Amino acid sequence: MKTKNIIISIIFVLMFEPLTFINAQLRIKGSPLEAIIQPVELVRMFGKGQFGSINNIYVSSRNIIYVSDAGDCIVKAFNMRGEFLFSFGREPGSKLQSIMELSSDKDGNVYAADYDQNLINVYNYNGKYLFNIKLESKMQKKLKDRGVSGMAVNSKGDIYITDSANGRIEVRDINGVYKFQIDKFKDKNGTKFELISPTHPRINSHDELYFIDPLINKVYHFDAQSNYLGSFEVNFSAPIGLAIDKYNRVYVIDMRFCAVLIHDREGKFLYSLCDEKGEQLYIPYPTGLAVDNNNHIYIGCNDGGWCVKVFEYMSAWGDKK
Repeated sequence: MKTKNIIISIIFVLMFEPLTFINAQLRIKGSPLEAIIQPVELVRMFGKGQFGSINNIYVSSRNIIYVSDAGDCIVKAFNMRGEFLFSFGREPGSKLQSIMELSSDKDGNVYAADYDQNLINVYNYNGKYLFNIKLESKMQKKLKDRGVSGMAVNSKGDIYITDSANGRIEVRDINGVYKFQIDKFKDKNGTKFELISPTHPRINSHDELYFIDPLINKVYHFDAQSNYLGSFEVNFSAPIGLAIDKYNRVYVIDMRFCAVLIHDREGKFLYSLCDEKGEQLYIPYPTGLAVDNNNHIYIGCNDGGWCVKVFEYMSAWGDKK
C-alpha cells in the first residue's frame, strides 16, 4: 500500500509519450490547445534523503510546510526555508498506516488521510493529535471499508472527504458530523454524472470545491452550495496533484507530461510552467503540489532522491490576477 501511488505514477510515465515544445508554446499531442508558457526559477530544494517517498504537500496558514511521507507513513513539517521542524503520525492511538493527502483549516490544524484505516486524523499545527473522523456511509449499497484519499476544509469548517474506493465525497461539519455526500449529480441541462475515484480535493477563496478524478482525467468544479459547475479535462493525460493560488488559479500536475498546467477559476487553460530558457519545467516523478500565499510553487518529486523543489515566477505576471 505504501508504494501504491509510486507504482501507479511510474506506469503512467511509461505508458505515454512526452509532450513537445515548438516556438515557446506547449503543444500536447491529441489536443488542439496551445498554452503560452510562464518562466519560473528554482529558489530552493529541501528534504533530499529525508523521505521514504513523498505523497502530498500542504502549506498551512501558519506558513508551515507539511509533507506526507508515504514510505515512512509519517507527516514531516518544515519552515519556509526548508528546515526540518518536527514529525508526527506514529503516536500510540493515532498511528498512520497508509498516509495519503494532507490539508489544513483556517486555524492551521492539520488533516491527514489514511487510506487503509478509512479515516482522517486531525492534529494541531504542532503535530499534537486531536481526534479522528472515521468514514461511514448513508448509502444503501455496501461499501468497501477503505478508500479515504484526501480532504479539504472550507471557511465554515465543513470537511470534504474524498472516498476514492467508493466513488464519492463525504461532507462533515466542523465537529465531524455527517451532512451529505456527493456521488451522482446533474449539470444545468440535466445530464447525469457519477464519480469514479475522486482525489486531491481543494477549496478556493469562494468556498468552491475542485477535485481530480484521475481514472477519467478530469477536474470537477462545484460551488459553495455543492452544486455542480462543470469539469475540465482536455489538457490532462494523468493528473496527479492539484493546488489553488491566492488568485484562485488552479494548478494541476500531470504525470504523463511531468509538467504543471495552470487554469483559471472556470477551468480555462492559461499556461504551463517553463524554466528560464523557455523549455518545459521537467519534474521527474512528481507526486505532490502546493502553492503558498506568495505564489511560491512546491513540488514533490524524485530527482535522484525524494525532495521538495520550490519555484517562483520570474516575471511579475505570475503574481497578478
